[in-house]
Amino acid sequence: MEEASMYDFDTPLCRHYEYAKRENRLYAEWFRRRGLSYVHFLVLDSVLRRPEGVEPTELAEEHFIPKQTVTGILDALEREGRIRRERCERDRRRTRVFLRPAGEAFTLEVLRELNRYEEIAIADIPLEDMEKFNNVYAALVAKLEAGLLGGTAHTED
Repeated sequence: MEEASMYDFDTPLCRHYEYAKRENRLYAEWFRRRGLSYVHFLVLDSVLRRPEGVEPTELAEEHFIPKQTVTGILDALEREGRIRRERCERDRRRTRVFLRPAGEAFTLEVLRELNRYEEIAIADIPLEDMEKFNNVYAALVAKLEAGLLGGTAHTED
């Protein structure tokens, strides 16, 4: 059997990356049609999930976005009245980001609409297949983590 090269676009992993890129493009276009950048929404979603607030550096690391880009995103979201920034009391050089009530309502509404489409997308896929998909994906990520970053592969149970 011939070994596949890293440039063989028919390998299962390469097909996975193509699907992942396509999925990201679909989300980006869906958000664009609603007048929102995909990255701006990812930041809003991250802030929503942290009611205690989140530091801009954490957002940059979570989304692989340069810190200066996060600053620009936060500036825009602040101008739109969706977030607020507060100085940390213990270290005035640091700030935490919080959703304003309007930003929370907006983010939740977008999430509800998106969730409706995602539920329709998986409605005909048997639960066992979704579970298998997630298990395979978790195993792949764990093996990549172990191989690329060293250490032991671990999966969530």
